[in-house]
Amino acid sequence: TLLRAAAGLLPGFGGRLALGSRPLGGGRAAGAAGAEGPAVRVGFVPQDYGLLPWQTALANVRTALRIARPAEPRAQREEAALRWLGLMGLGGLERRYPRALSGGQQQRVAIARAFAVRPDLLLLDEPFSALDAATREGLQRLLLGSWLTQPSTMLFVTHDVEEAVLLGRKIVLLAAAKRPAPASSGTAAGTSGAAPASVRVIDNEAICSLPFDSRRDDERFYAQVRTLRRLLGGGAVSAP
Repeated sequence: TLLRAAAGLLPGFGGRLALGSRPLGGGRAAGAAGAEGPAVRVGFVPQDYGLLPWQTALANVRTALRIARPAEPRAQREEAALRWLGLMGLGGLERRYPRALSGGQQQRVAIARAFAVRPDLLLLDEPFSALDAATREGLQRLLLGSWLTQPSTMLFVTHDVEEAVLLGRKIVLLAAAKRPAPASSGTAAGTSGAAPASVRVIDNEAICSLPFDSRRDDERFYAQVRTLRRLLGGGAVSAP
């Protein structure tokens, strides 16, 4: 829901979302009127990859670039599309349609498309959840390498605790709000038992400062995983 709101796919939400002072998803940014600056360019990688089945891998990236950067010369957009597909290891597969690509290859097309538009904000909705372990780890490494090539603010949703520790500089734990309890004689209908969603932000900079291939070899990685599991289970732990 948060990613869809930030991407502008959930109109009419309450509150406001902003990247710095620039509003997201049609919301209102904090600050004085006129101080927002240019619109935020968003790249979105949904769970189902979101590829257009009637377009080739290259055409999928081209279409995103044509929408996001219409003022750029066509040759520049073409070069960017081919370059990012190549960085994703898809050289030679540019003319294939999604149905002729594996799940991991389709995922790489979606990531190439998101990076190609040079987003200010990159949104990823459990992008590796359906992949086997080896493909998943390879794409995790590829994602971080691509981010180092072209840094942007990234929101990555995952239910995998180890993946959160492996990839996140800050880990945000979201606990869903409790469902309202049935109205009783002493409580007004629609107001009983409702609790706001809880949010906790965990600093993970110590793990992210390690080389990617060394993170799982460091005891701090597993200590952070244990901390997050206790927090998710409702256990009392000291702040990391």
